[in-house]
Amino acid sequence: MNIAAIPGLSLLSCALLAFGATFTVYFAVSAAQGPVAKLFGSYVERVDWDLRFIKSGISGKQAVGAQAVVTLGLLSGSIGTGNWLWLSLIPIVLAVPQGLVARKRLLRVVALDNQVDTWLVILANALRASPALGEAMASSARLVASPLSEELELVLREYQLGAPLDVALRTMVVRLKSRTVNVALGTLRIARNTGGNLPDTLEISAAALREIARLEGVVRTKTAEGKAQAVVVAVMPFPLVGLLNYLNPDLLAPLWNTLEGYGLLFGSFVLWALAVVWARKILNVDV
Repeated sequence: MNIAAIPGLSLLSCALLAFGATFTVYFAVSAAQGPVAKLFGSYVERVDWDLRFIKSGISGKQAVGAQAVVTLGLLSGSIGTGNWLWLSLIPIVLAVPQGLVARKRLLRVVALDNQVDTWLVILANALRASPALGEAMASSARLVASPLSEELELVLREYQLGAPLDVALRTMVVRLKSRTVNVALGTLRIARNTGGNLPDTLEISAAALREIARLEGVVRTKTAEGKAQAVVVAVMPFPLVGLLNYLNPDLLAPLWNTLEGYGLLFGSFVLWALAVVWARKILNVDV
């Protein structure tokens, strides 16, 4: 039965159906305790964590809910109008916002990494003036720019509320997920607990981190073009199939209407997914 032929079922009713289905699924998943609900909850928490990290005013529930509404809207519009071109936009709706958030997170982490060596030198000089690490961190936080100053102020706020300084520093490492910050704060904790000349140790660590950052910059420059090409190749099939189906629906009709076509679609999707994973592993060069 063709849904588009039902009297009164317009595009607006398809949109309302999408909104109703979205909230039904959302409340069903929220109320459930099964593996699907746990997986959905972990995904929402991860999205919310990333959005708070990049200082976005949108919560994880709002972002995931918007994705679900738009996805079901495109699905309902495709069913209601019989135009399967709309389905080609679903991967873009699901992937593009997540990619933008990941890119903003990466840019913020890179900005933090670029400030760590300078902050270690400032902290070393502050420790020469004041041996108390808490006071030295407070004075150094006022001398560095954002975003590192924001993270240091959060550590100091936790310390002032009663958390041990080592615990606040470990929380910062978990929150940032940056290898450079992990190395710097790990060196700070070890040198503080084992004794020795802490300012000199921090200055040596700052020089080592500067050299590591230089090598990572060279690798990042060499692999940037390959990563851009991989993204284009990964995204291109979906709008291309949608455009071909829009220009000539009979050309790809066997893919949607025959068992052989379903097999080809499934095989193509598996090969596409394997190619994306393989490309990510090849381009994930570590220094």
